Amino acid sequence: MVRKDLGIVLSYYILMREWLLLSLLLPLFSAGYTLLTKEALESITVPSFSMYSLGTALVVLSVYNAIIGKKIHMTWLSAIGGLAFGFAVMGLTIGISKAPNPGLAAAIYRTQTILTAIASVFLFGTSLDVQGVIGMLITLVGAYFIATDRKDIVEAGIHPGTIKREKKVLAPDNWFIYPALAGVALTVKDLTGIESLRTGMPATVFATSQLLFATIVAAAHKYYEDGTFKLEYKDGGDKRDGLVNMCGAAIINSAWVAVAIAAMSSAPNPGYSKALTMGGIIISTMASTFLFGDKLDKRSYGGIAAIVAGTAILVGQKKAGSSASTI
Repeated sequence: MVRKDLGIVLSYYILMREWLLLSLLLPLFSAGYTLLTKEALESITVPSFSMYSLGTALVVLSVYNAIIGKKIHMTWLSAIGGLAFGFAVMGLTIGISKAPNPGLAAAIYRTQTILTAIASVFLFGTSLDVQGVIGMLITLVGAYFIATDRKDIVEAGIHPGTIKREKKVLAPDNWFIYPALAGVALTVKDLTGIESLRTGMPATVFATSQLLFATIVAAAHKYYEDGTFKLEYKDGGDKRDGLVNMCGAAIINSAWVAVAIAAMSSAPNPGYSKALTMGGIIISTMASTFLFGDKLDKRSYGGIAAIVAGTAILVGQKKAGSSASTI
């Protein structure tokens, strides 16, 4: 009897250790993707980055499916989810390129978890308890702080004829609209993903189909903007640096998908893994201050903290289940 109990405890420990270790990789992947995207956009245009990063991720994930023996197919749900994901990636990319700090764009983008949670209640019959509502309110407060802050955009320079450094607030730029709309598109992707997985479509197959249609959207946008599918660089941009960072972001995005699926499928609650993923926003925000000199004020930092905490509370609720993003 003692041996049996010990075996159960040991098996539970191994399972817990597996999902926790995998989940701890997610914020690192999230931060890595955001920072590499920010760096790549210093050299590559936004339309080119969106198209080629998604295309690269599609190739990587297709190879992964071939290795594990999964046959790729698509459905009308995966097509809709992929089209929405294409718009989501483009909106987030524009947000990262325009925001004072890429962590701010990522924070606004991830507030979409609220929409996914609410929609899941009506579409899939999931529950939303008091803890989830509290998480939503905290997240919305954080988003309000960031969206209404105009002190976070500063420019430092040497005044002509002197050696005195001075700072000034730049003209307001409603950059937050782009990641916010991208978040709405991501919710559509989440909902189609949840339904696809519920009806038996393997997660990696849905992700690959999703990337195919997302790449098509990004390619159409690039051709509309540039009149060509050619990879284009910004004036004075470092081509080698831009290409390396773009490929790095795409590979991390692919790994993120695979690890997130494994972590959420083995976790006691898939929302727990999603909650840990939010730590990537903090990592990318802090790292960006050192790597790119992106300085923020207390209001913006407070907004980021509120979004991370509120979203973690929401997706970590005991009855969260399908409120977590599928991928």
